[in-house]
Amino acid sequence: MCVVSFVVCIVAVVLFVLLLVVLCVLLLAVLCVILLVVLCVLLLVVLCVLLLVVLCVLLLVVLCVLLLAVLCVMLLVVLCVLLLVVLCVLLLVVLCVLLLVVLCVLLYLCCVYCCTCVVCIVVVVLCVLLLVVLCVLL
Repeated sequence: MCVVSFVVCIVAVVLFVLLLVVLCVLLLAVLCVILLVVLCVLLLVVLCVLLLVVLCVLLLVVLCVLLLAVLCVMLLVVLCVLLLVVLCVLLLVVLCVLLLVVLCVLLYLCCVYCCTCVVCIVVVVLCVLLLVVLCVLL
């Protein structure tokens, strides 16, 4: 009877130790799974943050390129307007010079051919008025 009790105690101790080993292995497996899940979540968070940073940088680059394009278009418009203003001023100067030439010719013709001709005097007065208006516009 003592031998059977001793064998039963040894079997019980061996089964208890095996149960402890199985429980420790299961606990270790559960801890490894939890650690793996935590690492995957951390990796996912890091990847999301990196993606967000990359998207922000790309958005910043796109915004800078768009701003540069808008500034170039604005500069082009300003240059075109300035060119148009310069051309208009040159046209007014040319008109003034031509009007002065016509006025000189008319004065010469009026003085040489008909000093009292009313039409010549009216044309000369109109030319002088037009010349004054063009000079004021300049």
